[in-house]
Amino acid sequence: MAKPLPRHSELSDIAIYSGMPMASLLHAAARAEMWQETELTERFGTRVPIASLLSAVGASPGLSQIAYGRALNMDNATLGRHFEALTTRGFLSRQRSRTDQRQVHVFLTREGEAALAEIRDLVDKSELRVAQLLGTGQIDGLRRALVGLLTEATGHRED
Repeated sequence: MAKPLPRHSELSDIAIYSGMPMASLLHAAARAEMWQETELTERFGTRVPIASLLSAVGASPGLSQIAYGRALNMDNATLGRHFEALTTRGFLSRQRSRTDQRQVHVFLTREGEAALAEIRDLVDKSELRVAQLLGTGQIDGLRRALVGLLTEATGHRED
């Protein structure tokens, strides 16, 4: 007869986590942090994808829709669905390239800029909690390391 599974209180989280690959830890930590952002969910109906997309467009307006997808490691179907929703909500405007009609360039609208400011306030609160846990120097190092990992994984380079 099989042993019953242990209850969570009987498990050592550290033992569980120490055996996980780093990518799994990053994914699990990111998902856990996303669930903390309930205000973001309540205000915008979704969590990180909208915040990520608006932040990326705000940081580098006018890139092609595909460039944002590559930078965020997001597949075209998911990206298109999110961009369509953000455009419908009035947060983004999309314009076809004059030189290549296949390309669509993306910009924040005034409503998008206001939404991004609100999102940044909510994300800052969440990141403050992480900074308190890690310490300011470590969170800066973590951010640099994550940017480096993403840059390497997606083939993007910061100019």
